Amino acid sequence: MARTKRRPSFSWVLLLLIAVSRAQPSWAPASVFDSVLPELKQQTRIPILLPDHLPPLGGAQVFASAEGQAEHYAIRLESDPDCDHAQVCFQGIFRAQKGGEFSFPEVVQIGKAAKGRFKATSCGGSCAPPVIEWKLNGVLYTVELNLLTRDEREGRAAMIKVAQNAILHGPR
Repeated sequence: MARTKRRPSFSWVLLLLIAVSRAQPSWAPASVFDSVLPELKQQTRIPILLPDHLPPLGGAQVFASAEGQAEHYAIRLESDPDCDHAQVCFQGIFRAQKGGEFSFPEVVQIGKAAKGRFKATSCGGSCAPPVIEWKLNGVLYTVELNLLTRDEREGRAAMIKVAQNAILHGPR
């Protein structure tokens, strides 16, 4: 008796795709910045460099708040819109400072032309997320994100990708 090959049903393929997408978190669009950019652009003369996608962060939702002056800015990401900068809600921060200096010794390559500095997650009384920083046209850019990564290598790669993406997309 000859056996015929069975093609997988559509529902089986759909279930497989859902399982794979949940196993590897995708990068979320960085539309979270849209609400703070217009006002921030009026407050600072520094080019605002942001990625067009964010890696998976520690909170399900992310809300942005920003403050700026002529020669610096900061965009804080939190898991609650009314957290008022409490550390429990911290998801990340994007900062820029004209004339700023590097804070960390570990040099990392960001893309083909840029070099930056990196600090892995560190824990003492509490844990601090990984940080990457780089200089561009006399401005020190710093990104600290509460990543959902398995290890330091994965965290370093994600932070380098954020920096590359921000540089690549240029000022907002």
